[in-house]
Amino acid sequence: MKGYMIYYPQEAVKNQGFIQMFQEKGKPVGMTFEYVSIQDYDKRGLPDFVLNRTREPSVSRWYQQKGVPVFHPDQLVAISNNKYQTLQYLAQNLPDSVLAGKWCPDSMFLPKEEIEQVIQGEKTLPDNMVIKSLSGHGGGEVFLTQSHWQTALRGKDCLLQEKIESSSQDLRVYLLGGEIYQAVLRTGTADFRSNFSLGGTVRGYELNRKQKDWIQQFVQAFPQKWLGMLGMDFIFTSDQQLIFNEVEEMAGCRMLYQCTSRDIVKDFIAWLSTFV
Repeated sequence: MKGYMIYYPQEAVKNQGFIQMFQEKGKPVGMTFEYVSIQDYDKRGLPDFVLNRTREPSVSRWYQQKGVPVFHPDQLVAISNNKYQTLQYLAQNLPDSVLAGKWCPDSMFLPKEEIEQVIQGEKTLPDNMVIKSLSGHGGGEVFLTQSHWQTALRGKDCLLQEKIESSSQDLRVYLLGGEIYQAVLRTGTADFRSNFSLGGTVRGYELNRKQKDWIQQFVQAFPQKWLGMLGMDFIFTSDQQLIFNEVEEMAGCRMLYQCTSRDIVKDFIAWLSTFV
């Protein structure tokens, strides 16, 4: 079976080792993984399946319309790469038992026009809140409101959220085929953000039954056929409860390999070979 891994060229360079892992681990099961630039994907023959690593729903939609299985489908790519849409979707699809309690930080959508008003001094934001772009990833566009965020977020729709006192810790939960695969505890070392890409530390984390049941309700809010290999992030509250933060549709796996013995690429390929 032949698969395409579609990237923006600059992202393909950064993820060259990841692409090679798929190529090497696919050989024993007769699966090939070919890098294809987003600039060329619609000019090539059709593969058996596609891994869309661009965060662009239109790429997934192009293949779906031609009957090619793609991970992830356009609906999931669109929802999960817009933090406000993610919260809206979950608010409509989580069970009432979850929605009745504290399941996510208090959040408010700030359109780019309102962001400009704040930058121009026409409006103000309260201190000690979190402001982030809707489409950012890796923690690079997440700030406290009293910090210097204006240049990075100018011209972008944003989300304003309460800051959860979490000792700079959060939980990345990797999913594979709609099932919980492995959790990783991330701890920030420089500021309130815990992202590994920003210098945080990581270790494998064993979920207890209560935590698994809680997380599973968020997983089940999405159709299982949408879910290949991705991550969900949860924040620890001061009393060690978990509340939802975001979906990482194009989750990286470097920290998973660093702190556990799990081989998610090999396991994902095995799952793909039965799915497609």
